[in-house]
Order: sequence, then structure tokens, then C-alpha cells
Amino acid sequence: MKRRRQSVSTCVDCNKSFESQETSTQHFNSRNHVQRLLAIKNAQLMDMEEETEILEDVGTRVEAVYGISSDEESFSDDDMGEVFFNSEAEQLISDENADKDFFPFPSETFFLLYCYAHSIMRPKSRSDLEFLWMMMGRFGVNLPTLSSVLSFKVKGLENCISLRKSYGNEHPFYWIPPSDIIKLQLATPSVSNKLARYPEKTDRFIKELYQGRKWYIDEQFQTTSASVSGKTFYVKDLVEYKIDETIRHGIIDGFYMKNVDDTLKHFCRLTKTIMMNMELRSLTLTQEVEEVCLEDIQRVSGYRVDCKETDGRIVQLNNEEKEQLQRPHRTKILADGRQTLTLPLVIFSDETSGNRSKKWNQIETYSMFLASLPRKEITKFSNIHFICASNLVDSITLGKEIATDLRTLEEGMVTYDATSDCEVFVQCPILLVACDNPRASEFAHHMGSSANHYCRICDATKGEGVEVGVLRTPEDVQRTIGRIAAAGSERQKKEIRKSTGTTERGGQFDILSSYDAIKQTPVEVLHTILLGPVKYLVTKTMKNISVADKKKVQAKIEAFDFSAFQRRLPGSFVKNYGSCVGRDFKLWAQISVFILDGLISAEELEVWLYLSETFALAYGSQVDMEDNENVTLLIQQMIECLSEVHPELLQKQKFHLLLHLQDEMLDFGPPAGFNTERFEAFNSVIRTLNVYSNRHGSSKDIGERLLQHHVLKFLINGGRWGTDNRTSASQEIIRLSQLPVIQKFMYQVDANCSQSHKQIYQPGSLRLGTYKNHRLQMMQTEDILPIIALQDDIEAQDVHIPPQCKQFKGCIAQNRTLVQKGEAFAYMNLNDEICFGRFCTSVQFSHEEQPANWVLLTPYTPLRAADGDVLHGKFRSPILEETEGKALVRANAVLEKVNMVHNCDHRCAFTITDHHCAEEREMVTTERCVFQHDMANKTYLINRFYLGETWKYIPDMAQD
Repeated sequence: MKRRRQSVSTCVDCNKSFESQETSTQHFNSRNHVQRLLAIKNAQLMDMEEETEILEDVGTRVEAVYGISSDEESFSDDDMGEVFFNSEAEQLISDENADKDFFPFPSETFFLLYCYAHSIMRPKSRSDLEFLWMMMGRFGVNLPTLSSVLSFKVKGLENCISLRKSYGNEHPFYWIPPSDIIKLQLATPSVSNKLARYPEKTDRFIKELYQGRKWYIDEQFQTTSASVSGKTFYVKDLVEYKIDETIRHGIIDGFYMKNVDDTLKHFCRLTKTIMMNMELRSLTLTQEVEEVCLEDIQRVSGYRVDCKETDGRIVQLNNEEKEQLQRPHRTKILADGRQTLTLPLVIFSDETSGNRSKKWNQIETYSMFLASLPRKEITKFSNIHFICASNLVDSITLGKEIATDLRTLEEGMVTYDATSDCEVFVQCPILLVACDNPRASEFAHHMGSSANHYCRICDATKGEGVEVGVLRTPEDVQRTIGRIAAAGSERQKKEIRKSTGTTERGGQFDILSSYDAIKQTPVEVLHTILLGPVKYLVTKTMKNISVADKKKVQAKIEAFDFSAFQRRLPGSFVKNYGSCVGRDFKLWAQISVFILDGLISAEELEVWLYLSETFALAYGSQVDMEDNENVTLLIQQMIECLSEVHPELLQKQKFHLLLHLQDEMLDFGPPAGFNTERFEAFNSVIRTLNVYSNRHGSSKDIGERLLQHHVLKFLINGGRWGTDNRTSASQEIIRLSQLPVIQKFMYQVDANCSQSHKQIYQPGSLRLGTYKNHRLQMMQTEDILPIIALQDDIEAQDVHIPPQCKQFKGCIAQNRTLVQKGEAFAYMNLNDEICFGRFCTSVQFSHEEQPANWVLLTPYTPLRAADGDVLHGKFRSPILEETEGKALVRANAVLEKVNMVHNCDHRCAFTITDHHCAEEREMVTTERCVFQHDMANKTYLINRFYLGETWKYIPDMAQD
């Protein structure tokens, strides 16, 4: 029997006894004792008897769970801290005491600490977290233990998403199944409600992935059912529909969306039938296709198809044809009465930087996003989903293992959909794979740029790269792989690979029936344009010009107006171009022709002009289907011009790939919708997570961290789980997670995005006011506005001018960017015409009804020829002239910023000035080349290559 020891001291508040004075002293100085005293004090101050009873009851339950009793041998202070603050005890207390508005977390404090400890954008090592907890404890802050935060699990979500372990080349790696990610995304209302569930048919402009030709034409990417008035109809169903009060019959071929009068409506394509015998309920299938609004479908037809129309004749269907027509669509059988849903995926494959300083950090990665999301959503980090990473296994092995789960998604699975609030049968084929060119060649069984047939899409060779060759097909590739396998020696295999450009290596997703690596691994503009032709030409240009001309290039860069851009291009670009990255070359491509004008030959400048136009086209926000021939002609002209100036560059694979760009833009929409820039940025997150680990198990450490992030993301976005999918995080958790500071911490989301619903971020709102003692100052209106000069605008717009107003230095444009003093912008005048001006100031007039916001500007007018056409200057850019007058327009008429380039003439010149700078803490003077604009010349050019694309606002300014 256990011997009881004599107690020398007792803590009445904590109900603990101690057998030595030393342990007693440690306890009375401990955090647990102080927290207990604070709890008792708070209970006394609040005088809440019920709460005291709950605490006693919880204490009894904790004793029952952990076997703790005051009659038993006492514990040390450290032991008591671990017992009373482990996760289970914390959960018990929180169930009764804590604020239940923060479900499933015990409290607000616990939730914030959980977000802090599991952040992927700013990861913290275990040592960082332990120091923070120690510091808060020293400050007397009551916190749950670090272990309870790190090990916290949400009941019901333990198995919703898993981290699988597989082996490749005898090395283990860990990966998250895409099917688990899809289940979480569909169960999240804020994501599910934004998904485009059908392709959108457009008459001219393609702006989204789901508007592309590939999605609209290929049936494998289309949802095969639609619900009307509670009834679900499937592809191949024979239905009745009403047009002009007439009941007709037809077979559904597919569903799609279409914008009608600025409203997105749902339609279906039907193959029409004609009535043969009403009594026998017999129909004849025609060759005509009719587009019908989804609401016009009435019911499944009770008729049958017995005949078909062929070449103007009606013939009887044979038994095989009748059986084919009557057989339900495959997905209808698999769905078993449920709605169906097809959500194509975009997969990203890459490796993180592996240069000399980061060689231990080179990791193969796979990520994905839902192609059904709008383009503004897929650029958010919260919608990019990690799949796997490994520094031991190659991308081919990783891809083939991931493909096993992608095949399951391709075939379909049943899962909960928050939008429909029911189970649906979902299929997720791969729409495209986004990656750099070497990885794209790997997917397509191609040898890459080193092969004589250096194009993965066609059989073009380095000697004939100025034209598109015969397109490669999967069948040809597989036949060549068979020849390689049947070859008798390694030498014969090398000869086959060299002569065809095909290799047996690669083919990560060959097992997927919906994926064709040749057609669905499109030309990626970051690596093919910015890090290809633009980088090549920058290198050629900078090496060919003299040192004096380089100083002039630097001077023109420093004199350029970058107010419309998010950042400036440093003048040191002329020296450091070799170490520049994609964003630097993107900025350079928009200004290069204006900077190099007069410093390089006319032939080389023409190459830059064609390349800048190609760049602006590739990074544009829309694809014009009617401009297909002009785009192809533009790229061909660039290739021809390049062959005269730098023919050696035509040996580069990336110049040839531009010839395939237009077709892929028609298939998938603007390349900005599937370029790898955002994925490359997400790679930095993966790399950082690896830094904050011991790198002994990179794949597992990164996978576990991002697995926890998937769950956290699911919770704070309102995801549903549990019985009948009725459980979700509390509204208080969702509201708290939307705070700008949390969005910035979690996803690097700026306040103007996370709080875009607030009034101050709405178009027409004024910003940067004049404050004094934290209050907006009232100013004399006549001191701000030239009222006499504005008399015509005041009368035309019936503006009431009060004696006082509030002054602001900025205004939110219609595209939600901030236009500030001195910046050029486009605006809409009273006649709904697009005009241009330079921002001077903005004012707010306070009226009884509501404040009125106005913008004062200096107008620009286009120079016109005698026939009224707009004059074009250098590089076919429209010429605008700054006027002497002022204009007053409503703030909500401001559209967006534009980039105006000074129309330089012989009066704009380079000068040598003294430049003062600090060297070794001494001020020294050096000579510096400076480019000075002659401001007496008031004419400007609209930069057509600026990605704001504001030149499109005036139709007659477009290039002929």
C-alpha cells in the first residue's frame, strides 16, 4: 500500500499540498497559481454563483478524467501545468466556460494563436513559438499551452483530408490527394458559389478559362446535367421544351452559359426532332441543332425516336441505333439520380530555386487550382492548393503517383456540394498543365530544346523554325516510344530519339484519358516571352551598345514617368539585367521602345516594337476571336524581322513556340489566366516552410504544415462537415478571419482587396484627405477650384458650389485603383465619351442629401488630321495634347490610370550634371548623364504597350 507523506505546506486556492518548502515556494511563484488567483478574483468581482458551480463541476470532471485528487501524493508545479493545460482539459473547460461563439476553437485567444502557429506565409520555428509563449507567460498572460495549440484537432475533420505516403526510386514522399482537396472546396460555400459550372459561350471576346474554345467544344470538360424547377435533366435525355407557346421535342447535347443583356443565363443545345405519328408517339431525329433557354425545358419526353433524317430523306433507325439513343449517358448511370458536376483542373509542376546559395532547397513541387473560378480568384494564394513536394524524388515519379488519384477524379466521385446543398457526382478532368518549357516537354515525351525537332507541339526543326510544322499526335508519340523499346542497341535508341525528338522518359499523366500533353500543355508566357525573347534581346542590345549609350539608356529610364505602374524600373537595369527576374522584364517590355528610341538602329528598334506588341497581346485581359489573323501576322512579322537582325536567335525554341500562341489563346483564353507567375510566388512559401524545418524530412514536414493549412482554410471560409454537412465554424470565427490584418498575415491580401466592400474602396470614393488633429479640414472652395474657368462645367452638370469643401489628393477609379495628383487617367464625360486628363485634386461638397465627390483635372485632347482621324506618332501611338484649361468631372466617372509618354523631339536632350552622393560617409560629386524633357512641348503619346490597355477606350485610336 502506498505510504502517505506528511505535508509541510498547503495551497488552499489550488487545493494542493507540498512535502517540502522548496516545492511550496515554486508553486506560489508559478504561472498556474497566479492564473488561479486571477480566476477566483474575477469570479468574486462578477459575483456569478453559477459560473463558480461550473468551475467546480469542471474540476471534478478533470479529476475523473486524469485521476487527480487532493488526497493523493502531490505533483510538482511543472506536472500540474502540463495536466491542467493539456488539450483535452482545455477542451473540457472551454465547453462549459469559454465563449461558444468561436466554435470549433475553445476561445478567440486559442483561434488566434492557432492561426499564428500554423501560418504558411510567415512560418515560425518551434523555438520562435516557445519564446513567444515564455514571454507571454512572464507578462502574466493566460495562454493555453503550446502543445495544445499545435496538436489541436477538430472533431469530425480528422479524416477529411489525408497525407499519403508513397515511394519513388526507393525514397519515401508524402502527398495530399487532389480528390480530398476537391471535397473540401465543394463543401466551402464561399468557393462553391463562385464556380462556373458550365462553359460560357461568347460572341467575340474570351476573358476566362471557361470561355475558351477547348472547354466549350470538348464534351469531357462539360457538366452533363442541369436542374430546372427541381427536375434534373441529363445529356442524351429526350425532353419536351416550349418555344413561342409550341411544345417541341429534342435530345439534349450539352449545357452552356451566355451573357444576355448583361445577365448570365443558362442554355442547352438540343438536336431537334419532328413529329412523325402523334398516336404512335413517334419522332424523327433531324440534323438541326437548336439553342434553348434552360427554363423552357418542361419535362422528359414520353415519345420515342424511330427515324432519322439523312441527306433530306427520312430512314428507319436500326436496332443498334435505337439502343444507342435510348442508352442513358454514362454519367447519368454513375450519378444514380444525383446532379452531375464537371470541374476541370489546372495542375502546376515546377522545382524551386536550386542555385548555389539554395542548393539544399531544390524541391520538386505540384500544386493546382480550380479552372472554374474567375481569373481574379485564381490569383489568390487561398485558391492555390498544394499537392506535394520532395527533394529526393523526381517530378516524373511524383506525377505518376498523383495521376492515380487524378484518374479517380476523372472517372468521378460522389461528394457534398454546398451550393446545391446535396450530394453530387463530380468529375475533375485536367484542363491543362502549367509549367516551364523543359517540364512541358517532359510531360509530352519530348527531348526539349536540345533536340533537332525542338518543338513539343509540331515537328519543326531548328533550321525551319520560322514556320509551324506538322502537329504531333499522341498516337505518333506512342508508336515512336514502341520503336525505341524495340531497338536492339542503345545506339539505335539514341538515333531514333535524335531523329524524332521523342523520348520514352516522362509522360506523368499518360494514364489519364482526358489529358493530351501535346495540346493541353500550352505555351506559358512568363518563361516563353519574358524569360525568353525579351531576356535574349535585352542581352543582345545591352552588349551591342556603347558605354556612353548605356548611360543614356539609364538616364531615360530615370526620366520616365512610372506613375501608372506599381513600381519603378531602376536605372541600374542596364548593368544588372543578367540577374533580373520576370517582373523586371515585364516592366521593361512595356517601356523598351520609348527608352531605346534614337539609341539603337531602326531595324533593331522594329524588332523591339513587334516584340512589345506581342507581349501586350499575350498579357492582355481578353482575346479577340475576330483578330486571329492579325495576331498570327504580327508574330510572323516579328520572326521575319528578327531573321534579318539577329538570325542566330531563331535557333531558340521559345521564338518558334510563339507561333503556337494564338491557337492556345483561343483554346484557353488569355495566357494571364494560366501563366505560372502566381504559382512561382507560391513556391516561395514552400521554400520558406523548408527553411523553418530541420530538412531531415522535407516532404513530410512541408506536407503536414500545408495539410493543417488546408483544414484551417476550410474552417475560416465557412466549410461544412459532419452529419448531413450541417456543422461549420461559427460566424464569429468567419468574421474575425476576414479582418484585414489576418488576411494580410494569412494570405498576403492587401486591405483594398480584403475590405473591397467598404465605402472607401468603392469607385468614386476620395482618398488622402487634408487632416488636422485627426479631423478632415474644411477648406475655402475658391482657394481650391478656379470657379470662373469651370463655369461651363458647373452649369452643364448643375453643380452646387458651397463656400467650403473638403480636399483630397486621390480618387478610387472604376477599376479600383487609386489615382493621385499628377497622374494621367481616362474618364467618361457627360456625352458618354472617353476622354483623358491629368489629376489635379478632388473635392467633396457636403449637402443635406449626401456628399458629392468631384475631380479637378487638366484635359488632354487628341490631335486630329484634316479628315478628323486621330493622329498617330511614334510606334503608332495616338498623340494627345495637354490643354491650358481645367475641367470638373464626377469622381465616379474616373475609369483607370493610363501611361502617358512625352512626345520627345529635338528639344529634349541629354545633359551632364553634377551628382552628389555619399561614399564612405563623405559627400562626393560625380558627373551624371540626365535626360531632360522640354515641357514647352505639351504633346504626349498613349503607351499602347501598358498593360492597363486604356488605349482601347477610343475606337478610332486603335491600330489599323
